[in-house]
Amino acid sequence: MILRHLSSFSIIFLLGKMVFAQNLIPNPGFEEHKNCLGFNTQLKEWIMPVGDYYHYLSDCPVGKAQYNGEEKNKPHEGKCLAGICLHSNEAGEYMLAKLNAPLQKDLEYIFSGYILLASEKQDKYINFTHIEVALTDKAYTVTNPSHIFFDPQISIPLSFEKKEKEWIYISGKFIASGNEAYFLIGNFLPVTNITDELNEYMLLAPDEREKYLKKHKKLEEAMSSASSKLTGSSKPYSIRCYLDDLCLMPASDTAKGLCNYPLKKIATPPLKIEVFKPIVIENIFFEIAKSGLLPASFKALDSLANWLKANAPVEIQITGHTDNKGTEKENNTLSTERAAAVKNYLVAKGANNKIESTGLGSTKPIAGNETEEGRSKNRRVEFVITKK
Repeated sequence: MILRHLSSFSIIFLLGKMVFAQNLIPNPGFEEHKNCLGFNTQLKEWIMPVGDYYHYLSDCPVGKAQYNGEEKNKPHEGKCLAGICLHSNEAGEYMLAKLNAPLQKDLEYIFSGYILLASEKQDKYINFTHIEVALTDKAYTVTNPSHIFFDPQISIPLSFEKKEKEWIYISGKFIASGNEAYFLIGNFLPVTNITDELNEYMLLAPDEREKYLKKHKKLEEAMSSASSKLTGSSKPYSIRCYLDDLCLMPASDTAKGLCNYPLKKIATPPLKIEVFKPIVIENIFFEIAKSGLLPASFKALDSLANWLKANAPVEIQITGHTDNKGTEKENNTLSTERAAAVKNYLVAKGANNKIESTGLGSTKPIAGNETEEGRSKNRRVEFVITKK
């Protein structure tokens, strides 16, 4: 038979020029700085609410000379990265930036970025379970090191186990209340009626804090509750983590590509379809370690669904693949569920063709698994035409 509508089909699946969506976070890769003063280097657009910012690696020679080994931590992209220290039993650090534009009421937004565990500070990281993002209508400043009390819009589950030396992709979504103009990232304490007591406690010397807690039982209970909220237990953690390539955008803009996962667009050459020849479906994005499709996937899948509807006799098999992280049982399950998610989306869009789906885990890599670039190529969904 004659396969129709090849042009719209090939735009999605071939490689080419990158097109990025608008990012509401300024200086998202921390490449721009106001000065070059090592520990006192000031980032453009960013502040640390609890004091001068210093966990910053850049191309500043004086900064490199002061960090005593921190240069082992390489940026995800570019020459710079920035980081925060997070603790369960002490005041953590935060990073704050004013957004390029206020958020619109009742509009859904997607946050994404990358996080790396610092090689020089990994104390009890196993108990660390979340990184949180807050959007607010005011800029927070704290005179003395202290917690920030806020119920964040996004709480992202996170584990560094077996990923101690690699950048991890993080993401989450939320509905804006409207007029949020500032972005905060860190770990927050829930809004409570003991804020003043906690601020007093943070100013005390370590040997005075235990006495203070004995006199202020509500504070002790609140801190224990907050620690459980952040760690999933009462176990402490103390880490430094680095951030890079942060992104905040309206979910409605994902057709243009996520800031960190741009869509691929080219002028269309002739496309030869062959039976049983695997075709990787580009621009397919899932929730981390899950099979839920992100909105940025819809444009590519809509194009495939339309092509299938225009070529009803065509039969295809969809196959999911993973990298070699995790157990093979977990990878088989994840790859199978992701292939099924793609199939279910196509069927829901009216593709009545015969469509099979399966998963092969990490058994069929197309690149090495030694680097993140190779692993990202192996995490894919592809299909073959079994009948045309």
